[in-house]
Amino acid sequence: MAEGELKDMEQFFDDLSDSFSGTEPEVHKTSVVGLFLRHMILAYSKLSFSQVFKLYTALQQYFQNGEKKTVEDADMELTSRDEGERKMEKEELDVSVREEEVSCSGPLSQKQAEFFLSQQASLLKNDETKALTPASLQKELNNLLKFNPDFAEAHYLSYLNNLRVQDVFSSTHSLLHYFDRLILTGAESKSNGEEGYGRSLRYAALNLAALHCRFGH
Repeated sequence: MAEGELKDMEQFFDDLSDSFSGTEPEVHKTSVVGLFLRHMILAYSKLSFSQVFKLYTALQQYFQNGEKKTVEDADMELTSRDEGERKMEKEELDVSVREEEVSCSGPLSQKQAEFFLSQQASLLKNDETKALTPASLQKELNNLLKFNPDFAEAHYLSYLNNLRVQDVFSSTHSLLHYFDRLILTGAESKSNGEEGYGRSLRYAALNLAALHCRFGH
C-alpha cells in the first residue's frame, strides 16, 4: 500500500469494511481486533481530503525511512546501487501517481477529486512549476465540473489557475461560481445559521473587491 497510489489506500480501507460482511465474516465486530479495525475505519472516514493526503504521504515517508535504514546496514557498494534504484523508483512512482490523478476523462470518486484539487492547489501555492500547466489544469477542471458542476472547490482552483494567466474575465467568472456553489450547498448556513450565510456573502464581496484591485480596476 505504501508503495502504491492513493487509491490503493482507499481500497485497503474498503477491504477492511468488507471483512465484517457475509454470513461468516473474517473478523467479528465485537472482537478485540474487530473493535480496533472499526475504530480505525471510523477515524479514516472522518478525515478531510487534505488529511487523507497527509496520511498517505506520512505512510510513504515511514516506509521509505525503513527502507533507508535497512540499506544503510549493507556495504557501501550495495548501498550506493540500492539508493540509485530507489531514487528511480520514486521518480517513476511520482510520474505514475501524477498521470493517474490528472486523468479525469471519467467521473472520479469524491476522494479522488478532492485529492487532485488539494494536490494542485498546494503546488500552485508552494511550487507552481510542478503544477499542471494552466491549459492542462483548466482542461481537467472542466472535466471535473462536467460531471459535478456544483463542486465549489473546483471553481476556486479554476479561479486560482486563471489568475496565473491574468485572465480577468475567467477569474471573475470562477470566483463568482465558487461562492454561488458554496452558498447554495448550505455548508456555512447549516453549521452557523444565518450568520454563516451572511459571512459567506461578505467574503464573496471582499474577494471580488480584492480581485478587481489586483487587476487595477
